[in-house]
Amino acid sequence: RINKFMNNLSDDQERDAVDRITECMYSLDYLVDVSNYTFSDQKDRITLGKFYDAWFKKTGSTRKVIIPFNPGIFLGYLYVGILYAKENWFDQLPDDRLDAADTAWGLNGVTVSAPKKPQPTVKYVVKRIRNSLGHGRPIITIPPGIKPEELFTKITFSFHDVNMKNSADTFGLTLTLDRLSKLIKKFQSVIHKFVREKK
Repeated sequence: RINKFMNNLSDDQERDAVDRITECMYSLDYLVDVSNYTFSDQKDRITLGKFYDAWFKKTGSTRKVIIPFNPGIFLGYLYVGILYAKENWFDQLPDDRLDAADTAWGLNGVTVSAPKKPQPTVKYVVKRIRNSLGHGRPIITIPPGIKPEELFTKITFSFHDVNMKNSADTFGLTLTLDRLSKLIKKFQSVIHKFVREKK
């Protein structure tokens, strides 16, 4: 199913998808290097800016700048915070309709396209987002000229899912990074409380 979808991507979307994977790798490399430096006996010798310059040079990239915290690493955050969490603690999600759900979920006022579920719940939305992630279907949109401080408010993730048993059962939703971050943090807090109270 993933291959079928990837074959339907435009050339630009496919290039973007590969860039997200590359960005995740850059982010992981940066975190490893900055962690190693933080706990070395050299940690007080250079500024963070100089460290970044040295790290960037080491990448060999021809880009003008690589932002270590980027949409690629956020995609990894989604896989852990939604797909992994949903697979293990789905029953902890509330079955509240979005218009009545706690605003801490970040889903208040969003537009969901779901013909078979005209009044979607938090639980339903997370399930369909998980499906989109599992099938490799999220599309990241980065407006041209975006500044690093605008990552959370201007970048969006669009999720699309089609029920393989019923092609009329579709789902579509677009969220900004800040809303997705709220969703993941709220889900994590619910899971954390549930697990801790089991003891």
